[in-house]
Amino acid sequence: MSSNERDRNAAYDIVPRRKSNYPRMNEEFLDLPKLIDDFILDENSLPRFESNTRFFLQGSCFAENLAAELKQSGYSCFYNAITEAINSPLANLIYLGQVKANMQDPVRKEIEKADIFVLTVGVAPSWFAKSDGKFQFGPDLRNIGNSVQRTATVAEATQALLGVFRLIYDIKPSIRIVLTLSPVPLGSTFEFSSAIVADCVSKSVLRAAIHEALNACEGQKPIYFPSFEIVRWAGGHAGNAFGDDGLPRHVAKDYVRQIIHSFLSGSKAAQAEKAG
Repeated sequence: MSSNERDRNAAYDIVPRRKSNYPRMNEEFLDLPKLIDDFILDENSLPRFESNTRFFLQGSCFAENLAAELKQSGYSCFYNAITEAINSPLANLIYLGQVKANMQDPVRKEIEKADIFVLTVGVAPSWFAKSDGKFQFGPDLRNIGNSVQRTATVAEATQALLGVFRLIYDIKPSIRIVLTLSPVPLGSTFEFSSAIVADCVSKSVLRAAIHEALNACEGQKPIYFPSFEIVRWAGGHAGNAFGDDGLPRHVAKDYVRQIIHSFLSGSKAAQAEKAG
């Protein structure tokens, strides 16, 4: 069956393929590097950096994997290994506020030395005290009935992200922020009956909040690198983005490698722009 018989309005021989059009054929999702170049990454989502760029990375799996690859490639970087409890915009806001307040904090000193801050946010649900509604990094498991888990609203997450940006820029005004959203699903939920439904709400809130926060930025503006879209949207069609090790919440190694390769191409882009 020809392309035109599959979609008589596609005009494959006439209309060029553009990022502004969703891919029209299943086969287009099977070549991941080409799909990323043709339909996902653009000039605005690719951070530029050079061989002497210093990185500070914080967040879940993408930041950790990228840190390991950057080190192996000879870049200077620091990965801030935080607990899963500091993986939401609200938690990051409080945590980085504490970091900023302590001039001797070793994490603050690493941020001050860095040129690029790569921040991966992972979850929107947070814990709050039932008595007064105050945010908690996690419940007291011995008295879990005193706490409630609730997914932040888009407005709450947006304001938290804007606060996070301000804190990072306050610590190092010249630093560049690269923001990513973890594609790894929630492991469990205390809020919904279904973890799958909870994960959909969580990622939807975070992605909408990232969009709103970036649009609200004036002057300095973080770059959003679409690792989430590569795994969840491209991988959702190809069907091979998770579980190559038998664990359904683990992103497949081929996707991790290609995402990191795409991120590192920012170095080549910077060199090309400098030469041109």
